[in-house]
Amino acid sequence: MGGVMIPAALAAGDKPSSGSSKDGGKSDKYDPQNRTHISQYMETLVAGNAKFSARDFPGAITVYRSAIQLAPNDPLGHYLLGEAQSANGNLAEAEASWTQADNFADKDPEVKIKVLFCLADLRERQKKWEDAKAAWDKYKQYVTAHPDAGGA
Repeated sequence: MGGVMIPAALAAGDKPSSGSSKDGGKSDKYDPQNRTHISQYMETLVAGNAKFSARDFPGAITVYRSAIQLAPNDPLGHYLLGEAQSANGNLAEAEASWTQADNFADKDPEVKIKVLFCLADLRERQKKWEDAKAAWDKYKQYVTAHPDAGGA
């Protein structure tokens, strides 16, 4: 895909509430649900995105891996890790990360569609033509079934 996906809540400009507490707001710093405050997971992904944007792919890989430790079943971290690995020239590692993202993305169509695109594109780069055709067919079917997920 070539770019880093910014989560919709961050792109929309949603900001954490400025609640206060007896401990100076420290207990309110993170919201695991990412609704009233940013989650530690999402904050870590954003830090990885900054490294990716600065073309520090090894740094981004390290940060994305630490984010995955916080939410191992969330597909976004695996997807972003695959993007950084691909940009760093590690296509085998990228494939493993995107496959992992695909395994977790059934409930997240916006991530799933990006992962399917990446996997189909990867099959072409590998010159695995039959696998590429099957992957593009899978992508097309998913786009058709999920028209609001951002596929083309």
